[in-house]
Amino acid sequence: MRRLPLVLLALWPACALAGPDLTYGIALDSEQGAAELHLSRCEAGCFAQVAYVNRYLQGGAWTREFTLDLNGFAVMVTIVDGDGQKPEMVRVTPPPGYTADPAELPVEEGTTGVVAIHALGMS
Repeated sequence: MRRLPLVLLALWPACALAGPDLTYGIALDSEQGAAELHLSRCEAGCFAQVAYVNRYLQGGAWTREFTLDLNGFAVMVTIVDGDGQKPEMVRVTPPPGYTADPAELPVEEGTTGVVAIHALGMS
């Protein structure tokens, strides 16, 4: 039973639940902030969008999963860190009845990637 809290603590970063905005990690450049994820309503013909601001962070390659929630609309975002200067791979999994475009997006260091979420039948 004592191990359960340790296991949950170890898994916490991989299953973090957030609101519509999230920052994480420690940037190598003190002038820059941490990496950012944003879930917002879309004004360009889609239902919502996920924006990922990729910053070069301290540490090695990793995979993290986050659930972003915007007024009850929850999407799962998986980020697979690229080793060194390689781009991160961002995967967006929307709830049933929605599709992500693109479902997977490479995002170079120092840039922002955006994934549109469409209701099925709207894309």
